[in-house]
Amino acid sequence: MKQNNGFTLIELMMVVVVIAIVSAIAYPNYRNYVERKDLKNAQQEVLRLSAELERFKNKNFSYKNFSAKHLYSDYDEAAGELYLPVGSTASSALYKITLVDQKEKKPLTDASVLGQNWVMKAERIAIGSTLKQPKNYDLLLSSTGMRCMTKTGNAVATFTDCGDDYETW
Repeated sequence: MKQNNGFTLIELMMVVVVIAIVSAIAYPNYRNYVERKDLKNAQQEVLRLSAELERFKNKNFSYKNFSAKHLYSDYDEAAGELYLPVGSTASSALYKITLVDQKEKKPLTDASVLGQNWVMKAERIAIGSTLKQPKNYDLLLSSTGMRCMTKTGNAVATFTDCGDDYETW
């Protein structure tokens, strides 16, 4: 008798079905993991900047003229902005951190600010009107102790609060 080596069509179809089921379960979990990682990276950079701000104030008695250029070469002093992940551009970034004077809402390098307090937001980047990570959070942190995060888009735009639907972190 002749012996055939190989797989039947039914066996191949079963393997494809099993792979599809595993993929359908694994992909959403992987997306959630990536979004949590991106949020933790944004929180880490915001906290790193806040620690540098406190060191700066201890030396200079105010936050006026603070620049994060020594930490991040792509930090925009004039706007007080930094894109995350570090080194990304506006089109490839996931978050944009903006640091301003709490009272004037202008960058700390602006000549008109007093630099007594600061507020910082980390907003998710949008392509048009669609957020790149719609299930993730925007962050808000200030020198006066405000620390909140929200999934509501544009809730932190005014630098005053996280809106009605927020969590602390």
